[in-house]
Amino acid sequence: MLKKRNATKKKAGPRLLHVKGKRLVRVIEVEPACSSMNEGDVFLVLPTDPKRILVWLGPGANRMEKSKAVELVETMKHLERKGAEATTVSRGPPSDEFLSHLSGGVGDIKGEDASQNDIEYEREVDAGTKLYELDDDELELIDTQKLERRLLATTTCYVLEVSNEMYVWCGKKSKLPARSLAMQKAKALWAAAGKPEWASGPVKVTEDGEPLLFKQKFAEWPSEATMGTGSVGFQLKKRQKSVSRGLRDSVKAGGAASAASSGVVKRDSKRMSRTKSFRRSIRRSVKKGELEHVVDPVRLHTGVRPEQVMVDDGSGVVEGWRVKGGKLVEDADVPRGHFWDSECYVVLYRYEKKSGAYRYLIYFWAGAHCNRQDRGLAALLTKEVAAIVKGRGGDWDQHKSEQWKESDQFLVMFKGRMVIHQGRKDSKAQKKDSAMYHIHGRDDLHTRAVQTAPDASALNSRDIFVVNQGKHAWVWKGKGSSMLLQEMAEGFVQSITEHLGAKDTVAVNEGEEDKKLWKALGGQKEYACEPSLCKPNMKVRLFHCGSVIGRFNAEEVHDFSQSSLDSSDVFILDTMTDVYVWCGKKSKENDRNQAMELATQYVEKAFDGRLQNTPVWTVEDGEEPLMFACHFHAWQGPTSTAAPKRGGVQEKAALKDTYTFEELTAKDKPKGLDGTKLEVYLADDEFQTVFNMTKAEFSKLPGWRRAKKRKDAGLF
Repeated sequence: MLKKRNATKKKAGPRLLHVKGKRLVRVIEVEPACSSMNEGDVFLVLPTDPKRILVWLGPGANRMEKSKAVELVETMKHLERKGAEATTVSRGPPSDEFLSHLSGGVGDIKGEDASQNDIEYEREVDAGTKLYELDDDELELIDTQKLERRLLATTTCYVLEVSNEMYVWCGKKSKLPARSLAMQKAKALWAAAGKPEWASGPVKVTEDGEPLLFKQKFAEWPSEATMGTGSVGFQLKKRQKSVSRGLRDSVKAGGAASAASSGVVKRDSKRMSRTKSFRRSIRRSVKKGELEHVVDPVRLHTGVRPEQVMVDDGSGVVEGWRVKGGKLVEDADVPRGHFWDSECYVVLYRYEKKSGAYRYLIYFWAGAHCNRQDRGLAALLTKEVAAIVKGRGGDWDQHKSEQWKESDQFLVMFKGRMVIHQGRKDSKAQKKDSAMYHIHGRDDLHTRAVQTAPDASALNSRDIFVVNQGKHAWVWKGKGSSMLLQEMAEGFVQSITEHLGAKDTVAVNEGEEDKKLWKALGGQKEYACEPSLCKPNMKVRLFHCGSVIGRFNAEEVHDFSQSSLDSSDVFILDTMTDVYVWCGKKSKENDRNQAMELATQYVEKAFDGRLQNTPVWTVEDGEEPLMFACHFHAWQGPTSTAAPKRGGVQEKAALKDTYTFEELTAKDKPKGLDGTKLEVYLADDEFQTVFNMTKAEFSKLPGWRRAKKRKDAGLF
């Protein structure tokens, strides 16, 4: 006879998350009480109602914390709290709804002064973070300075303790007795630590089913890298030392540039022409015998952006000079992040080392349309800035940077507020009646505002645009623009309108335009506004395809721009709803055919949930359609309103995003559906009705249970 359990399961209540940090923002669960809060940080309440998320941005919270909160909310709304409605309070005290889920009242919230220093807080959290591995039936503490996903082996169980949170992670190939033992050990550890009553105790986590809060504890988590993690993803690494050999590969203008004697010169990761780098990599691989004739499309799907070395988080001091009349003139707009695409600059950045000593970075930055003479002068005149640093008793590293190819370290110096204007700064053309700026980016570090021609055809539903005419400005928000982009746009709008002298600024949502706005844009025209641009977490990727000495290869181009497209080669643009094969005017016929074949295989091998009949289109160089050009920041040149040629698979109209249960169980089902996963085509509400659970809950079930439920429902 089974004994009745005396203990009852603790009823889940609302949760309070504390978002705090500067270099790597931490997300820690704290006691759901007003006394846990302060005005210097960001806090999230997760009510028991899974359809609600409440956010409070403390008046003293920094940009990194706010950005992290936006990222968390966006991810939760599409994963653990699918379809949830978020309410954010950015000014004043928390809302009544927010406070109703916490004990205490507004008076218990501490002031901004009570907020601990961000760097000290990060160190304190790191010091208290412990990762244990179950080894020979005992928990062994792992000595690690940074939590990384690679530390977790699929055959083992681990216990992670962070503040008042504890997780038991079980690898897919770990044995059941080991999982039970790991949980027992974790409970004993929890009891011995004397955790508070509000904490929920050890939480079991299985591989590939990790909750968001668990992933947030790790500095690196590959699955998030594919989604983009925002400014908090960059890590401080130990800088590599190099020997100064002078200023290499500088542009010649009236003589070769000489290197500063005491500076360390480093080559930027994107300094070489992408085409030359691409072809050299093929030659090296051919020599080593590493490159096969057939490119594996799965490899393209699993690639991630390489992490760049950064010396700090951009909290240092920026100074700037512009090349004018053959000499450097100090430019007060540079520290504000304002550049002109026909100018060349020298930028000086001072940061503090751990020892307390100052060190400097010197960049010479070239706009996309600056002339060769100014490029050479910028390289030569860096020695004047080097002399300034030498006079201050400091050491420096020197880098070259170009528009669209800026390193993460260069971008972070401007706190995600880099604005690039057209032409020369002192040109009379800058006094135009109308101007338009395209705000675009995948996260708050790589977002820029770039001036483009004020034309309605340049708009797209995914981004935000600032249109200025005289003293009046409009902020046009596309229907598909993310919360992060909208928050980033606020800073850009203020910076741009102050520069242009606009006195009146009006926010306009897509579809609510007035005649004055259309007039400022040269009249209403067709622009990229397909529903696919409104899909959240839309990841766009570009692949460079070509052949050298008879070997065809494809490599991803990270942080791409229009300048990445080379007329000698072929490129594949993947937007998840469409795949485009762009053929340069000088590209080889064989490369075109192989790229088209690779694009078709790329769609067939996709495992990211896209439709099996995702269309493959051919785009000719100089005839780019609007839906292709809109994925490139501030596209320049004409675009075509004609539909591209279909290249490899079924018509796009053959499938819809969702189908009714009756359609999916009919004898004559729509062609092209994935017959092994018919349930994914159900709308969320109908899915709940059919399976009595959400899609997220269904995905966490073992494979055999999912198969049984499909069969019971008739979806097979």
